[in-house]
Amino acid sequence: MANETIAQVENAIIAALEAEYATQNGGYAKTIESYSGQFEQAVETVVLLFPAMLVVFGGDEYNDANGQNTIYNERDRFTVFVGCSNLRGDVARRHGVASEIGLYEMLDDVRSTLVGSSLGLDIEPFRIIRRKALHVSKRANVYALEFETQLDYTNL
Repeated sequence: MANETIAQVENAIIAALEAEYATQNGGYAKTIESYSGQFEQAVETVVLLFPAMLVVFGGDEYNDANGQNTIYNERDRFTVFVGCSNLRGDVARRHGVASEIGLYEMLDDVRSTLVGSSLGLDIEPFRIIRRKALHVSKRANVYALEFETQLDYTNL
């Protein structure tokens, strides 16, 4: 496997999600981009980005693949934050109503787009590690989906 960079993998995740779900491509997601602290804003401001999918590199682990410190198996983790807001209430926010997307469908969409896919890169297909609620309120819900892939890193 090649030495794919973190940026290449993150950009490929964003591109795959944009192709399927971005409003400019006929989808429902208003914001699909790299996470850069958007949730540090006040709820009233952050909900203007919703529905949103925000991608961030979460870290990696290395294993010396040949015992000579020249080839490593690199396990990389990426997180997709999914945020949804609906003033019609919690059920509408989670399940969706009429033509408005719900959080659970967004979570399923992200999972089905990434799991088993290499996104055209020289990496192992993505595996889902976990889904977790990060923020649940009367105004907005944010969940995190964590994915893992593996690639070989050559240090010659």
